Amino acid sequence: MSGADRREIARLSRQLDTAFTRLTKLPYAVPLLRQHDYALDALRQARNGGSVSAAAGEVRRFAQYVKNAR
Repeated sequence: MSGADRREIARLSRQLDTAFTRLTKLPYAVPLLRQHDYALDALRQARNGGSVSAAAGEVRRFAQYVKNAR
């Protein structure tokens, strides 16, 4: 895994944490928890040599869901 991939994964991890923190402040967060699981799984796979771009897509999708839910 290249240094750029590691930096991108670290950035995506921070983005996922931020979106999850926002999610926990919503009164109806439960339906979005499955999307968080998808993003977290994609990020784990990327850390283990999987596709960083797929992880980026899942994290962005989750962040957009949370943003739209507010």
